[in-house]
Order: sequence, then structure tokens, then C-alpha cells
Amino acid sequence: MISLLTAVVSDNMLAATADMKELEIKRAHDAKMEFLKWLHACFWAHDLDGNGKLDRDEFIRWAEDEATLKQLQRVGINMRNEELVA
Repeated sequence: MISLLTAVVSDNMLAATADMKELEIKRAHDAKMEFLKWLHACFWAHDLDGNGKLDRDEFIRWAEDEATLKQLQRVGINMRNEELVA
């Protein structure tokens, strides 16, 4: 009887662990997609001449934006704007 209970508890714990890992993967994917949407919107907002590319001045303006640095730090990119434009 104890063996049966141990097996049931083990199965439940394995299922709970798998669910947690799946949730972590989903959260990471959602965070990545949110960051990519933000990045896409930022680049288009800083493309002042509308040519679909950021020239050096446009990129520097983007890199010097305090909101840019905060968002990059939020996703683990810890760089000062001087490092981004070096």
C-alpha cells in the first residue's frame, strides 16, 4: 500500500514540476515577444527620415533615450549609452 501511495505522490510531483516548467517557458516567450514588439516600435519611432533604417544619428538618439536604457536593463542588457554607440 505504501508503494502505491509513493508512486501516486511521485507522479503528482512530476506533473506539477512539468506544469511549472511549461509556465516558465511560456512566461519567457511572452517576455521576449513583448521586448521585440517594443524594439520594433522604438526603431520605427526613431527612424526620422522614414527610410526603414536607423542612421548613426537616429541610433544615437535612440541609445541616449533614458527609456531605452531602462527597457534594455529590464531584459538583462546592462549597457550605458556610451557603450551602445561606441
